[in-house]
This record gives sequence, structure tokens and C-alpha cells, in this order.
Amino acid sequence: MAQCAMCRATVGSNLSEGRGVIGTGINDGILLMLAFTYLSIPTLIYVWFRTARKEMRLKMGKVG
Repeated sequence: MAQCAMCRATVGSNLSEGRGVIGTGINDGILLMLAFTYLSIPTLIYVWFRTARKEMRLKMGKVG
């Protein structure tokens, strides 16, 4: 569905020739890249937030 023009053309030509395996492989690869991006960014934000909070607690403990 959300493929670039080149990917869509490749999938279309392969499906018309009866080779649907390549099309599903391309779609699975696109979904894998999408999932990795959407899962890695929140994970990095969580790790950054946790370490920043830990550093803030250490600074507050040393001051007070």
C-alpha cells in the first residue's frame, strides 16, 4: 500500500508473472523497517529520560 514507485512497479510486474513471493518479501521488509523505526525511537527517548532523571536525583542528593 505505502510503497515507493519503484517497489510498486516491481511488485506489480512480479505479481502479473505469477511470482507473489517477491512481492510479499518486499512488503515484509518495508513493514520491518517501519516497525524498527517506530520501536527504536521511543526506546531511545525512554533511556534518555531515565538517565536524565537519575542524574538529576544524584545532583539533588549532593546539593541537599
